[in-house]
Amino acid sequence: MGSLKKGILVSYFSVFITIISGILITPLIVSTLGANEYGVYIYLSASFGLCSVFNLCVNQTFTRFIVNNTDEKLYIKVLTNLLTIVLLIVLFIIIFVILLFYNFKKQQTLVVTELNLSYYCLFLSIIVVLRLLNECFLGIYIAFKEYVYPQAIRILFAVLRIVLIFVLLPNFSNLFFIFSLDLFVSLMSSIFLILPLIKKNRLVFDSSCIKIKELKIILYFMLGILAISLVNFLRWKFGELLLGFHGLYADVTVFSLSVMLGSYIGAFTSSFSNLLLPNINEIYINSGLKGVESEVIRVSRYVAFIVTLILTSFILIGQVFVEIWLKGEYPMVWNFSLFIMASLGVLLIQSSFNTYLQIINEHGKRSVLFLIPTLLTMILGILLVKSGGIKLMVSMACTSILIGVILSNIYYSRLGFNMLHYYKKVLFIPTVYTIIVLTIKLVFDDISNVTSFVLVFINTILVYRFVISNTERKFLKSLLSQNKI
Repeated sequence: MGSLKKGILVSYFSVFITIISGILITPLIVSTLGANEYGVYIYLSASFGLCSVFNLCVNQTFTRFIVNNTDEKLYIKVLTNLLTIVLLIVLFIIIFVILLFYNFKKQQTLVVTELNLSYYCLFLSIIVVLRLLNECFLGIYIAFKEYVYPQAIRILFAVLRIVLIFVLLPNFSNLFFIFSLDLFVSLMSSIFLILPLIKKNRLVFDSSCIKIKELKIILYFMLGILAISLVNFLRWKFGELLLGFHGLYADVTVFSLSVMLGSYIGAFTSSFSNLLLPNINEIYINSGLKGVESEVIRVSRYVAFIVTLILTSFILIGQVFVEIWLKGEYPMVWNFSLFIMASLGVLLIQSSFNTYLQIINEHGKRSVLFLIPTLLTMILGILLVKSGGIKLMVSMACTSILIGVILSNIYYSRLGFNMLHYYKKVLFIPTVYTIIVLTIKLVFDDISNVTSFVLVFINTILVYRFVISNTERKFLKSLLSQNKI
């Protein structure tokens, strides 16, 4: 089995562990801390999460761009030089921590059991720095085509975190333990990631190898990725910040749970679409835009299959799952998660367009098209949050996604893509099928738990039969049996 395929399989397993970890430990943390204290945890994490936007996007997307636009020597050295820039961000984080600490001190509503702001701010600042460095280390591993080890380290410490929470949280039921554990996991991950790089002498800093012309291309690419990272942060974390700023910590908890559950659809689809993304670059080189359009449709159809399967299954059984998962305490999580999942599904189906834009280094324009509605909905959120609360924040986030999709589709059309042909080939059947399933759920709302599970099983068969073609089904069957992807 090739190293790429091993990396893909380990990546899938890492996604699985992440999802399982959230499903297993979140109810325990919420029930142990309570809605208000868990809301404070999410509020603090979201506040410091702003720093993670400035990781210079040294990740899989960035490394894929560099390897396509530079020689291998420059590719590796650019990544290692960027580590020094990331370290400068630490100064920004320290200043940010000081300002944030005094802001929290002024909030009389931020009073929960054993809350020690100085320790929490210190822990969170270190955690953010370590996670920034971990992203850079991951980029270097990818540069050397080593996919398995870094993912294995992530899995190892994710599992360790699950075990420690289950074993120790009942005895240390406070925020201090959660932050201490997150700090420990981040620190150990950094150590295990950096040691092999030091041992193999792969952290070589040599700025003389960077050419100004190539650096400008790289920086322009990074700004585009940075813009979409900022959009993702503002779209979800801003809601947590705004609700927390007004002391609505119970709403922060519901919002956070809804976003976590709704965004799991992205973990599944992104991992799958990454299997096919290299084909777009190859076809663009050989066949130009026409070949790319066919490839975009092909990839989008597979992603639409995954999105339709997950979304319709969640429509049928999600309400039952949320009731069992959260012990009936937060029934609105299903409603909010469904809206988030549906809006994200539309965005994810078209992710292959963004891959093409990254190849031609035009993804920054798409980022702006999503940033504009995000900023507008942010302004509305600030003005109306007191009266609208969590329902408004979820609505604004989902609306910004859909407006961004509409604007980006107009942009794709201007680039030369036949979007009507795309809609017919990719979106028509999944949309009609999802509407039918939603109608069944609304008409027969009192379906028993057992019947819901049976319907999910039937739904899986129907989606597999009608959403994709015979050829596509054969491809899915053979995908994991191939030695080379």
